Amino acid sequence: MKYGSKKEGFTLIELLIGVLIIGILAAVALPQYKIAVLKSRVASILPLIATLQKASAIHYLASGVHTISMQELDVDIPCTENYPFWQCGNDFLVQISETGVYANYCPNHNTSYGDCSTVRDFK
Repeated sequence: MKYGSKKEGFTLIELLIGVLIIGILAAVALPQYKIAVLKSRVASILPLIATLQKASAIHYLASGVHTISMQELDVDIPCTENYPFWQCGNDFLVQISETGVYANYCPNHNTSYGDCSTVRDFK
């Protein structure tokens, strides 16, 4: 065998095709990843909403009136008060009304319910 007759390594075309395939896979996977992250964030707040709804129902059965104050409910929640809603983490604003408990997904909400789109409400 002569020196230099054996070709080793990849050609430029083969490397470009490999990079192109990886780019296409990344372009498809990124939106799905963002959806999965959003679903996990929503799933993390659902037990809190269920607890607040049950506490609100128990308060109504005990007193005969609906409350919109979380202080009147006998629960400890991992959220901070920012009247008229509670801020849960960096992404959710939770509010109790006479019709139920509402949680808005509001990344970068600047502590205002007005910054949230009502389209993204979770009941």
